[in-house]
Amino acid sequence: MIHRADVEATLTAYEPETTEEQIDQLYEQMTQAWEDRASEIETAAIYAYKEKTGEWPDGPQRGSIIAQSKQLATDQIMGAYLVPLTQEIVARQAEQDEEDSPHFQALRDPDGWWKAPENIQASQEAQDAVWELWEDESPRFLMLADALFERRLFLGLQLPNRPEHPDYPELKAQIEDAERYWEKRIAATR
Repeated sequence: MIHRADVEATLTAYEPETTEEQIDQLYEQMTQAWEDRASEIETAAIYAYKEKTGEWPDGPQRGSIIAQSKQLATDQIMGAYLVPLTQEIVARQAEQDEEDSPHFQALRDPDGWWKAPENIQASQEAQDAVWELWEDESPRFLMLADALFERRLFLGLQLPNRPEHPDYPELKAQIEDAERYWEKRIAATR
């Protein structure tokens, strides 16, 4: 059986601006589809029983077939109408959770790459570019460079691939400043 509350909950989660009329319309459409599908399943099951046993189902057997047909129809209709909406709701929530993650918060913050570099998971592209330029630098420098390069990728900016790149001097200076900041901060806690 299709419950209006399920339809309402799913539709309003999918689109909070959903009207009562839209809820009623989908509920009626689903109810009609459910009735049709339950009848089809029931008829097919009764004929399958007759073919298998040579007899028509008696009262209890028919009741069992009807109950199973209704449940199967419910699953199928809910799957056809509400599951795609639910999957979209879950995908949106996952995307929102990802956007709210410390990684994306740090990337959106202009200072996040040096204030919270531990929150930025650098991509292979960023790491490779950093390694190509500064493989002999300290681990802290490399971590900060990874975070800065990942932020540049996030902003759609080009990564330098050689010291002659026009952004190279400024980027190296920023990373060195951030490294000094962290060295002072760590020294102050000792």
